[in-house]
Amino acid sequence: MKVVTKEKKGFKRTEVGVIPEDWVLGKVGEVVDMDPENLSSTTNPVYNFDYVSLEDVSRGIIKSKTKIQFADSPSRARRILRIGDVGFGTVRPTNQSHFLINKKVSDLICSTGFAVLRPHRRDINSEYLFYLLFSDKVNQQITQIIAGSNYPAVNSRDVKKLRIPIPPTLEEQQAIADALSDVDELIRSLDALIQKKEAIKKGTMQQLLTPSRSGQAGNKRLSGFDGEWEVKRLGDIVIRAELGGNYSNSETNSKHPLIKMGNLGRGRINLDKAYYIEEGKSVSKTDKLKYGDLLFNTRNTPILVGKVAIWRNELSEAYYNSNLMKLEFDGHIVASNFFMNYLLNTDYLIEKLQSIATGTTSVAAIYTRDLFGLEISIPKGREQKAIAQILSDMDEELQTLRQKRDKMRRVKEGMMQELLTGKTRLV
Repeated sequence: MKVVTKEKKGFKRTEVGVIPEDWVLGKVGEVVDMDPENLSSTTNPVYNFDYVSLEDVSRGIIKSKTKIQFADSPSRARRILRIGDVGFGTVRPTNQSHFLINKKVSDLICSTGFAVLRPHRRDINSEYLFYLLFSDKVNQQITQIIAGSNYPAVNSRDVKKLRIPIPPTLEEQQAIADALSDVDELIRSLDALIQKKEAIKKGTMQQLLTPSRSGQAGNKRLSGFDGEWEVKRLGDIVIRAELGGNYSNSETNSKHPLIKMGNLGRGRINLDKAYYIEEGKSVSKTDKLKYGDLLFNTRNTPILVGKVAIWRNELSEAYYNSNLMKLEFDGHIVASNFFMNYLLNTDYLIEKLQSIATGTTSVAAIYTRDLFGLEISIPKGREQKAIAQILSDMDEELQTLRQKRDKMRRVKEGMMQELLTGKTRLV
């Protein structure tokens, strides 16, 4: 494959930016039929279809489908999907909710949150069109026409008006799609490996940390350890429980990053969304996180309240807010905060934590008196450290895989910027 750089080709300026001179600026409505095929109203009402909703699609992939009878399907959702169709997510359309049908399917329909695009011109490659929907050139147009705040969406008429740059040949369109598809395949394989490793880790946690029938030790013991585990009330081993500061914060970068309840995953910190204490506001040194600090989420939805995560110096400096409680343990009993992080994230104890939460259907809280009454089984310090080391090694391997996957996602973004604008040509 020969790479032609922009210096060897002329470019022209269009209303969506600079594109190669031999590319055409068209409209979506000129190259596709929208919602081209509907189910017949005479369809057997109990006939089962596979139904794709907005929640079933993530990062351009259909993750799941639901069986639904014709009689139960929304009348406007009865669009049949065929190979080569592109589903354009019209609700929150910049959240990567588009998808491509790249293999033969039958009895597949999608929700009203999608517009079905079926190219009707032989010089348009549907896979190229699919990737183009994620490009900056298209997303900038979507941002200008999107309507609504709580339920932002675009209508089908506006989708048809979206301007798209089109390479002159199917060969070039296919080459671009193939290059991006190869990266997608690598990302998917990493995702699958991460899921497999996460399942192995979860199984190991259940074996090592879930009490046996006697309730006195884990279901599986590591070699070299025996003896009963002690049953302790959490309040008997916590020597300090401190809520963080009540800080005004925003997403505007400042010198003081703030960890909030949304940053707590099950066992680890998630920094996909960053918050900062407002510039000029005073901070308390006691709220500054140190390596190994264990954070407990005191207030959240009934499903998410009680999340526990440990700070691994993900940032050089960070503070925590008043919805989070930092737990400090008696060092004579707890030899490893990492062990406690894993223990409190077993399914067994997550269920216990949710059972002591009080509140409404939308907001729940776990009060300190109830938290401290929780009973846990805990081994001696040496066994705690051994268990924590095994699970930490697994976490380290998972983190390496996540970093590799995230790097490939950034590589793909860079490739899209080059290939979908014609800055780099594949011929």
